[in-house]
Amino acid sequence: MLKTRGVKNAASLARTAVEAAESQATTLPGEKLAADMAARIAKSVLALDAELAELDALVVARFHDHPHVKVIETLPGMGPGLAQSSSRPQVET
Repeated sequence: MLKTRGVKNAASLARTAVEAAESQATTLPGEKLAADMAARIAKSVLALDAELAELDALVVARFHDHPHVKVIETLPGMGPGLAQSSSRPQVET
């Protein structure tokens, strides 16, 4: 989700949020609950990021199994490289 919104280093951002939530030194009423919630959300983001990477790999593999892959890849805007096109922001993971 973060990647599609153009967030750079989505995985790093999520890890930083988890670390920050787990390293709180000062406590306020409700802070533990909020830290636990932030940690859970960040871990979910990391899991979704990994799942999306797996799904992307499956799509690319399936695409390369197509009998007309060579022709399709020559068409402008087609093929698994579409995700790498300039119409979509580049993000680092």
